[in-house]
Amino acid sequence: MDPIANLFTSLRNAGSVGKPSILLPFSKFKKAISDVLVKEGFISSVKEISKDDKKYLEISLKYKGNEPVFDKIKQISSPSVKIYVKSYQIPRPLDGLGVVLLSTPKGVMTGRDAKKHGLGGEVICEIY
Repeated sequence: MDPIANLFTSLRNAGSVGKPSILLPFSKFKKAISDVLVKEGFISSVKEISKDDKKYLEISLKYKGNEPVFDKIKQISSPSVKIYVKSYQIPRPLDGLGVVLLSTPKGVMTGRDAKKHGLGGEVICEIY
């Protein structure tokens, strides 16, 4: 299974049942995505923890009342279909109210930041 799809599915499922945090196998890419989600205010925190000689990511979710801060996370690129855009083609979900995440040569960043730096890249997901 695609590990990034697993990350998004775990976030959606945990948010729908009101779990305070989730534990996922560690990867640098998932950590980079989670760090951007923390910076944008969609999740509370992300920590690397070691358990039984393996590394994990502990992601704490953020709630507004009983509802998670994000309504939808939609994966755009998948392992079989990669979607690349140039800086002027970066999508704006919900006319700028949502956030798009891109994997650029300078790392994972939001569409806003990528546009500011004149970078394009692989579109990872939309979140709002």
